[in-house]
Amino acid sequence: MKVLRLTNSNDILPGTADGRPGLLRERLEEYLEEPVEIVVKVIWPTEALPSTVEKWIEREQPDLVWLGVVNYWYEYQSVPKRMERLFGRFGSMASRLGFRAADTPWLSQNALFRALRGALQRTVGGDPHFTPDHIIQVVGTIARRVLRSEGTVLVIWGPFAHTNYAVSTRGERTAEAMRQRIVGQLRELAGALHFEYFAPDEPYWKVNGRPDFAKDRFHYSRQWGEDAVEREFDGIRRAIESQRPELRRLSAGGGAPERPFSAPGG
Repeated sequence: MKVLRLTNSNDILPGTADGRPGLLRERLEEYLEEPVEIVVKVIWPTEALPSTVEKWIEREQPDLVWLGVVNYWYEYQSVPKRMERLFGRFGSMASRLGFRAADTPWLSQNALFRALRGALQRTVGGDPHFTPDHIIQVVGTIARRVLRSEGTVLVIWGPFAHTNYAVSTRGERTAEAMRQRIVGQLRELAGALHFEYFAPDEPYWKVNGRPDFAKDRFHYSRQWGEDAVEREFDGIRRAIESQRPELRRLSAGGGAPERPFSAPGG
């Protein structure tokens, strides 16, 4: 079996070689009783992403595509992004420096840097990277292109909103309204196109509290990642049993499935 995993940087877990994909592969191999390959692609929902995903599908010929939608895309208020919008060329230079600093481990793990970033968000403010409508359009286009490949199982996951990026109560209400718009539209799309979609009615930060973070206080801890893998595995299992139940080896009657769960042509 081959899985194309469209994900984000939280797949990296401290103290593990393969992160969340490695743990997920182990759970799937146990469930399916056959080798599983997971091709990982970290995505950013630009207008060009659907065409890129289509090329990945043509090259990899996956049996299952898993797409994670995260609230960071539309909720996180980026100070560099606002500077880029307000100050043109100068802002664009400052924006690149800001993003580079956030991606530098020794700096992003520094408490003073994190405090300064929070203070700027509360005073200068920030801009989100994408609008809800943009995300709905990009994810919807990807879903349609994935489903052109007959027999491919599609799972779209989120946004769960594990982290609360808002800096005020008003910001929380705005963020949840955006999440509800995305969730509502994607649920409707899943019903129309017949793929599996998973997202909670309430943001996870509100239900489960603040998640465990890694040292940079931005990405998640190993324990959080292990818990997330169990939820993701359960979603994939349910998708297989709903869309392609014949693919599971451990059927009620035992024996091999009618059709092997392997990559087409492989």
